[in-house]
Amino acid sequence: MPQMANITVKDNSNTDVVFTALAASGGDGVPARWRVEDASTPVALRATADLKTVSNGPKTARRMVVDISIPEVVLNTTTGLKTLVARTPLRAEITIPSNGTNAAYAATVALNFLAAALVKDSAISGFAPRN
Repeated sequence: MPQMANITVKDNSNTDVVFTALAASGGDGVPARWRVEDASTPVALRATADLKTVSNGPKTARRMVVDISIPEVVLNTTTGLKTLVARTPLRAEITIPSNGTNAAYAATVALNFLAAALVKDSAISGFAPRN
C-alpha cells in the first residue's frame, strides 16, 4: 500500500508544480488530498487533487478515482487582489481487476494516454479529433 507523500508534476512551461500532501486516506472510499501551496494565492484559489479507491460491487476489482481542480486566477493590478475566473475539473478513473498481475497493471498505467499531444489538444479545444 502506498504511503502518503507530495506529488510533483510539470506544468505547460515544464516547471515543477508540487501538490503538497494534506491528508492521507482514512480508509476505503475516503480520498487522500493534496493542494498546491502557493503562498501568494489565497487557499480557496489553489489547485487541489483528491484520490480515492473503492471495491466494485461484486468485489472483483478496485476502482481508483482522481479528481483534480485547477483554478484560473487573475491579478487585479489596481487592487492587488486575485480573483477566480474559472475552475477546470479533471476526473480520471481506472478499474483494476483483482485477477490480473501487477506487471499488467503497471504496463496499463505507464501508457499515460492522457499526456499525448492529440489528447491535450482535444481537451484545450473542447472537441474530439475529427477528419
